[in-house]
Amino acid sequence: MDDMNKITDYFGFDLGDGESAVAWMRAGKKTEPQMIELRGRKSVITALASHPEKGLFIGEEACHLPGADWLQVRFKSRYLKDPAASGSLVMMFAREVLNTLMADGRLDSPETACFFIGCPSGWPQETREAYKKLFQRAGMVNCEVVSESRAAFMFARESGELRVSDDLLTLPTLIIDAGSSTTDFTFVADLAERSLIAADFGEVSLGGGLLDRMLLERNVRRSPQRRQLEDIFERFPQYEARCEFEARRVKEMYFTQARRGSGLRAESAVKLYAGRTPVTLDITCDDYDMGDILAHHPAHRRRVPHAPH
Repeated sequence: MDDMNKITDYFGFDLGDGESAVAWMRAGKKTEPQMIELRGRKSVITALASHPEKGLFIGEEACHLPGADWLQVRFKSRYLKDPAASGSLVMMFAREVLNTLMADGRLDSPETACFFIGCPSGWPQETREAYKKLFQRAGMVNCEVVSESRAAFMFARESGELRVSDDLLTLPTLIIDAGSSTTDFTFVADLAERSLIAADFGEVSLGGGLLDRMLLERNVRRSPQRRQLEDIFERFPQYEARCEFEARRVKEMYFTQARRGSGLRAESAVKLYAGRTPVTLDITCDDYDMGDILAHHPAHRRRVPHAPH
């Protein structure tokens, strides 16, 4: 934006493949950015659904929306492979976030707000420019696209969360940003960043969202109604997305129990109404399930080299 004097609010928008969040800071204030709520949550599921009468919904509301025409999740990870289709979903999701911020009174006008949008550090400049245009078309007219890993490091350093000396922070640093579908490695030295992508680590996608998908597939395979479930998923992709979301919840319950040291078994169920008789998918996860999933995770099939010196 040419005239920065018109900016009254700054927003940091982390649109993740699994979850998204927004931070806010008033222009001219020296306080650190504050996480703000979207639809009552400081972190929302990156999900988008459309209802024929009620319009668009985001977050967990989208995942549980009865009568939805379609439900889309994990669309950011598809952006590089299919920018046309996935890009429109990114734009619609961003527009709903902006509408929510305005409805909640977080900003008076997009013209007086500046948005900083995160992206993987390995994205080339051309891709970043195209990504930026999506958010501008969504209504975030004043926006910049920045590397997510570097932005996270800068916040942690300035906020004092790292609890290390200033001298140590001047040394070359490896930043690891573990996301839902990918893990981003960024090497920073002398204020210059270098993304450690295919040439260093290979074409491997590592992220917690892959566990969701593998857990869902595992439970579908052992279901006595496997063929019916596969047919429903083929005819109604929104049901498959809904079940993947539930698999994510079961995974989170499993690891929450692991931290508490309690019995390691989590379970849930999804009832799908796609015919005369509803079909129920039971989703469970225990030690054996997770151990086998992790053993077949892509991380176990590739060796990660040492970081550069």
